[in-house]
Amino acid sequence: MEKIEIPLSRRKMFLFLLGSLVFFFIGMYFIVELVDIQQPYNTLIIKIIGGLFILLSGLMSIYSVYKIFDRNPGLIIDENGIYDNSSASAIGFIPWNEIVDLEMLKVQSIRLIFIHVKQPDFFLAKVTGFKKSSLKATMDIYDSPLVISTVSLKYSFNIWKNY
Repeated sequence: MEKIEIPLSRRKMFLFLLGSLVFFFIGMYFIVELVDIQQPYNTLIIKIIGGLFILLSGLMSIYSVYKIFDRNPGLIIDENGIYDNSSASAIGFIPWNEIVDLEMLKVQSIRLIFIHVKQPDFFLAKVTGFKKSSLKATMDIYDSPLVISTVSLKYSFNIWKNY
């Protein structure tokens, strides 16, 4: 099997970074401007929401900058299996002997590749924290914890027709 390497899209990661900056400014607006305006809403709730916007935008910005400078391919497919480095929830290497099926779905406008494996719990045991919670939620909804989002990849989706 010919080795296929799909790079990360720096352009898409830069757009993601710009989006996170928009979230930051929305959070700042909530904290600085909305609190000063006489509102029927509780100012503490507005400050908490603004703080959450700022916190999430900070995490998104850090991830975006990390991925912009990440020189590793987003996805590698070879005779050994699939190596996923496409997102924050990427699991890493998945050997072919663990893969039962590949399923492609379009959820809203995002193309997703679900990797159904023999032992999903084995892959869940490899991760902890938020990543584990995210993979469990994906498993509950789609019957597979392993999902490759094509959002961050610079790819031609037609290559998947052969696999």
